[in-house]
Amino acid sequence: MNHIVSELGEIKIHKKLITQVSETAALSVEGVMGLACGSKGWLAKILKHLKINCIKVDTGKDLKIEVPIIVKYGYNIPQVAGRVQEEVLNSLFKSLNIESAYIIVKIKGLAL
Repeated sequence: MNHIVSELGEIKIHKKLITQVSETAALSVEGVMGLACGSKGWLAKILKHLKINCIKVDTGKDLKIEVPIIVKYGYNIPQVAGRVQEEVLNSLFKSLNIESAYIIVKIKGLAL
């Protein structure tokens, strides 16, 4: 799933690239305030400073992506989550030619 074979050789797609594309796509959805790393306070600041990503990518037999988000107050949470799934998949297809992925959106909080 994370490599493409062509007549000229092999192209390997690193998990970090899949993570970056997924993060950018998720943050572009209206109603998403941000990603949730599960950490608060000083630990969250350190993780953000070190550019440690919150999105988990499993490139086993099938590509599985877990996106933890914080939704803005006043938005329909299931609709926002569905749009995140759609946008992540569309971005993966446009950028990396990945046609299918199992995308899990975890709602970690609500931003007031």
